[in-house]
Amino acid sequence: MEQQDYLKKQIDQLGQVLAQLLGDILGLKNQGKKSECISLVDKTLENELDINLSGLKEIPKDKIIATLQKGENVNIENLDRLAEIIHAVAVEEQDIELKNKYLEHSLTILEYIEQNDTTYSITRHQRMTNIKNNIKLGQ
Repeated sequence: MEQQDYLKKQIDQLGQVLAQLLGDILGLKNQGKKSECISLVDKTLENELDINLSGLKEIPKDKIIATLQKGENVNIENLDRLAEIIHAVAVEEQDIELKNKYLEHSLTILEYIEQNDTTYSITRHQRMTNIKNNIKLGQ
């Protein structure tokens, strides 16, 4: 029982960190501080999930979920936040190839959530449609 409480606490802490990161990203983005935004994402992902943006872009699309699930603290809610963070990074990326890679990872995570979550989310579905459209347009 104590082990389960500890694990739940760890998962909740990761969720809080990712939520804070998302808020910070949006704040920095609104201030036009792209490099600080990317640096913050990189540091946080490295500390919390043992992955950084450089490593993320090297992961094949079909391996992204398995790679992220290696961490015990990853659940549906945390994956959803992570997909949103990756999407926010993609939106700021100027390199079209890298932007599409990040968008594909975000979409893959959202599709996994859609298949494995017991709750349907209209917002998530809209985000998926938006990402698909952006990938098609190369934006």
